[in-house]
Amino acid sequence: KRIQRLMEVKTGASTWEEWEQKFLPKLIVTENVKDSSEIQAKNVKPGFSSGFATHDYNDSGMKEGDLILLTGKRNQGKTTFSRQMVIAAAEQKIRSMVWYAEADEALEKGYLVRLVAEPKDVEKTDNGFGRTTWLVGEEAQRKFNEEYENYISMYIKPLSLDIPVFNDLIARMREQAKLGTRLYVIDNMMKLTADQANALEAQKRIIMELKEFAVRTKSTIVLICHPRKGDGDQSISGALEQENTADTILRFTRGNITNTPDAIPNRVSITAKVTCEKIRNGGTMHPMFFEFNNERQANIEVAYLPELKFIADTAALFSRSPIQPQPINEDPF
Repeated sequence: KRIQRLMEVKTGASTWEEWEQKFLPKLIVTENVKDSSEIQAKNVKPGFSSGFATHDYNDSGMKEGDLILLTGKRNQGKTTFSRQMVIAAAEQKIRSMVWYAEADEALEKGYLVRLVAEPKDVEKTDNGFGRTTWLVGEEAQRKFNEEYENYISMYIKPLSLDIPVFNDLIARMREQAKLGTRLYVIDNMMKLTADQANALEAQKRIIMELKEFAVRTKSTIVLICHPRKGDGDQSISGALEQENTADTILRFTRGNITNTPDAIPNRVSITAKVTCEKIRNGGTMHPMFFEFNNERQANIEVAYLPELKFIADTAALFSRSPIQPQPINEDPF
């Protein structure tokens, strides 16, 4: 006895042959193969750059149809990393949508502005209680408004909703997809299931819907998840389907990082390590090392892989990516 509305028509494949060619390969994933010669090697088409050289090298960039999970305990760098992905996309003229369950829009914009600000445009002050704060000047604000803001859509969850939180989110994502948005950052999974009676069942449904949305709209989804409680356990809290469905999982650890490569210069102070797991499409797995920059609220990557031919430069905002941005007039994928 409730009104149903038709949301979309003519989506997906029109014929069985089209489905076999376009959609079936995305569903066939071969993992844990002992001998790589047992499967036919794929020529993976790279996506747009994430802004981090090692991630691009590992995962061939941000590819269409991919679902990426970021996990780790609080204050490990997950949100900082995702913000830099959004900025990197904007630099390549790619639209993104960022969904926050708990945030202040002005504050979040301030973090993004600091990422693109020149060092001279960031003012260091004391809040009067012994805590240092950093504020950006008018020049940085102007630069962000002119060069980045039009490519970034920020949505803060309302305090009250008449429908489930995820239903509201997916409706917003569908609207953005029609505008050409290709990157979606969701912070975080826990808040998507807070209003559900059975959180585990809700997580299973949500993760499958997000993956299906990414494939159908040829977009990339970055979902922030919290780990299980307990020391040393970095597995994602909740339904196992989250890790099983994801294309890539990035696990963040911040603190005194040991066993760093000798190739990293002594002047670099490693504060975070990101391990990359469950990379599909024949990817590789190399850890990323970061030095955190307080003024910019940025993770500056230290790419040590010989293949990347990159010398650590802490003055740079992002590492130099081996994948060149696509021309603006072409499909970034």
